[in-house]
Amino acid sequence: MCDSTNKKGQAVFKRYNIDMMKDYKALFDNLMRICLFKAGPKDLPDSSSLNVQLLMMYFLSGVVLLSSGATLGTAIVEAFLEIILLIGFIYAVLTFFNTPYRFNQTLSALLGTGIIFASLSTPLVYLNKASRQAESTAGLEGILLLILFGWSVVIMIKILSEAINKPVLFSGLIIFCYLYLSYQVINAIYPTIT
Repeated sequence: MCDSTNKKGQAVFKRYNIDMMKDYKALFDNLMRICLFKAGPKDLPDSSSLNVQLLMMYFLSGVVLLSSGATLGTAIVEAFLEIILLIGFIYAVLTFFNTPYRFNQTLSALLGTGIIFASLSTPLVYLNKASRQAESTAGLEGILLLILFGWSVVIMIKILSEAINKPVLFSGLIIFCYLYLSYQVINAIYPTIT
């Protein structure tokens, strides 16, 4: 009896894990489609619990990326500040343009694509750091980092443009203002790091 109950429990757990993996695969596929300009934030679920999961992953990827140029404690604080600034920015902009109902999907799109770009950038940042320490010139990794940064900014603009139903150029201006202000806030707190 105990053996059959245990097998039943394992089967339920296995089915749950398979379903969960399918959900994450579908999420990853949608995020990649957003990165390739084939989808938008409207293609993601309107889910607060998804945002919590993405926030944790975004925080961890940010800490790993930022710790390349700072202490772990500083990287943690900077990653946390970046998340607070992003959430506040998205909420303020969507509220201003009367689209606050798109908050969850927009935040999910920005966090998810941010995780992808941070994951792609992290090895390049560490390679770039190693080449600087070896006093050699930054090569291909520097160019790739610049391309990834530009691509991520364009994706942010596209996501915001779809979220507020405004032209891409207008959304680009808003994103550049956000990037500048977030840089200034973090630089005011850690002036020697950034």
